Amino acid sequence: MTPLIFCSILAGYTITGAVESEPGWMTVNYLDNRMTADYIVIPMDAYLECYPNHAAGLTPLKEE
Repeated sequence: MTPLIFCSILAGYTITGAVESEPGWMTVNYLDNRMTADYIVIPMDAYLECYPNHAAGLTPLKEE
């Protein structure tokens, strides 16, 4: 899936939270059009492409 497809998917939902659940991966909690809670796990790069201004300080953790 390309980042723009992720952006289209996320734009259709009410996002209730997002967290880096593993290095390089975002878990995004949302409410769908029936107000049912669910989540999607997407690559961090795709998430940042969708929300570049709102995730300004968000960078993946570096493993040492």
